[in-house]
Amino acid sequence: MSRLARYHLLALLLILVVAAYLRVRGLEHSPILADQSILLSIALRWVNQGQAMLPLAANKSSAGIMNPPLIAYLLALPLFLRQSLTAVHLFQAILSITAVLILYLYAWRLFGQRVALLAALLFAVNPWAVYYGRFLWNPNPIPLFSTLLLLSLLAYFCGGQQWVHLALSGLWLAAVTQLHLGSLVLAPTVALILLLFWRRWWRGWRWQTFAPWAVGLGLALLLYTPYLRFERAVGFNDVRATLNALIGGPGSDADGQPADGQPAETNLASWLLTQELSSGSHIFAATGLPRDAVWPLYGLFDMAQGLLAVALLTAVILPITQRRRHTSLSSFATALVILALWILLPVALYLRHTVYLQNYYFLFLYPAPFLLLALLADQLMQQLPHARWLIAAPLLLLALWQAQIGHARLVWLDEGRIEVERPLADINHAIHASQQVAAQFPGCDFIIVDEGGTPESSKLGLVEHFVYPTPTRLVDVGRGYIIPQTCALYLTAGADDLVTGWLEANATLLPPQVQTGDETWRFYLVESNTATAPPARAIWENGLRLTDVQIGGTAVAGGNVHAAARLTLIYTWQVTAAQPGGVHYHVFNHLLNEQGEIVAQHDAPTIAATYWQPGDQLVMQFDLQMPPQLADGRYTLYLGLYTWPDLQRIPLQDGDGAFLVTHINTP
Repeated sequence: MSRLARYHLLALLLILVVAAYLRVRGLEHSPILADQSILLSIALRWVNQGQAMLPLAANKSSAGIMNPPLIAYLLALPLFLRQSLTAVHLFQAILSITAVLILYLYAWRLFGQRVALLAALLFAVNPWAVYYGRFLWNPNPIPLFSTLLLLSLLAYFCGGQQWVHLALSGLWLAAVTQLHLGSLVLAPTVALILLLFWRRWWRGWRWQTFAPWAVGLGLALLLYTPYLRFERAVGFNDVRATLNALIGGPGSDADGQPADGQPAETNLASWLLTQELSSGSHIFAATGLPRDAVWPLYGLFDMAQGLLAVALLTAVILPITQRRRHTSLSSFATALVILALWILLPVALYLRHTVYLQNYYFLFLYPAPFLLLALLADQLMQQLPHARWLIAAPLLLLALWQAQIGHARLVWLDEGRIEVERPLADINHAIHASQQVAAQFPGCDFIIVDEGGTPESSKLGLVEHFVYPTPTRLVDVGRGYIIPQTCALYLTAGADDLVTGWLEANATLLPPQVQTGDETWRFYLVESNTATAPPARAIWENGLRLTDVQIGGTAVAGGNVHAAARLTLIYTWQVTAAQPGGVHYHVFNHLLNEQGEIVAQHDAPTIAATYWQPGDQLVMQFDLQMPPQLADGRYTLYLGLYTWPDLQRIPLQDGDGAFLVTHINTP
């Protein structure tokens, strides 16, 4: 190996070490919020329950669209080897680092080591590439697959035109678009590239022409098969909703009926977000790192954006100039065309849109901006060999400063100067403590009181999969509590006076606890409930029996009630029958005057019905806000149930639609 080759190898290793340092150090600070909990729950449910539970879709996006399941399959890969949240986060970091290595390997073969090193360096330290490589989310693995897709196309059209690269492009495109449906704009981008360079893949009406297309299409359909099965079952509502969100126009509502779409707007948000991702600007707001925590070289953001604009202009002009002089484009000019289309066409397609664009919609741009800058810098160095360090200096300074931004954030995270909601370290601590407690008391259910109360919204819903097969139930903070017929272990992860008061009076506090920020999560043991339930005051047709009512607060007439006055209503029910799967109930509290008019109302969800078990007692609290003016008279409080979201009232066994709780006389 020559000295130059050794230097290049050393430089590559240094780049990979820096990439790994920025992505792997301090993973315990990665957030576990609702989206992360949902995705991990889907993957863990598949891992624990086997092939029969192959996910056909992932979570629901903020636009109400069900996401494809590829992200769940990716997260499941490390979980099949080791059920550890840390392992999954490390896997995501490895995907991000692998994208840097793939960029280097392809660029080295196609354009030389200098281009490869410079492009890989810019990719390794880019603040947004680092940011999205450090936690779990649907779009975060996109840079790996967009790198494979872009470089497969470059390898085919600028390299040896090996059919395998063209065939694999179908697989990589399917992966990118599955991870975020907004990436569908890549499909027309790839189509235009293929159309412009059709002479390079057309072999006449022979199998050599169509074999790559058949293989690529087959791989894409194979990857999309689960999601297509899901969409067929729901009438392709999500596909229509995606197109509506991207371009505007009629969509469909929750029942699949036509609905009015949002009007499309025209603005430059797509270009601004492209510049943001390429330069690393606005990273401080996303990470919580103060600007004064790093070197004051903020003008480098503007420099990077200016260089990208100049590079794109050059990438458009140079091929046009060359095409006028020659019959075909060189590999270098071809690469410029592909890179320019990769960046500019999605920007143009998103100039009109109906959704509020976020920068993660454009993660598929990686690594095109870095490769474009490296290619043009290398070309300039070849023309001005004596000024090559002067040419490289701005990009090297940018990379050094961006690495310092990443390092500063890691230091601030370690020192606790950047707050992270529900970090991985706290969730891991809760999981390990829960596993120990569940092993100590086999046969007891596990009940978690946490914000959300469902696997889709509770950050601690993941505990269910790590104490499996112990039955686990979730209760939303402020919703109440469950008195199970058998013994139960309670984990309280949110301030709830009603639950805490009952547990302190009726349960045993266990030694394990989890300290997180200003909160302390505690474990309690609730013994089996052998007491006979009191007679029912009302019975609903779904088998719910109301056994106790407690009313606190006052209702004062004569205009003396102000907006803060309220009634506190605590109901105790007994569950006598299992509920249908997927049913959700809401409780309504109506205060009516003598004319039958509602003067105060409070509706709220019950404890999730999926967690009701025959023999349970459910204690739920509701706050009925009084109106600011309440006339003298006789008022009646009614209580009832209805299903959500179809709003079908559950009648009582005697046929009434609501139960008369009490009369309130004022003054």
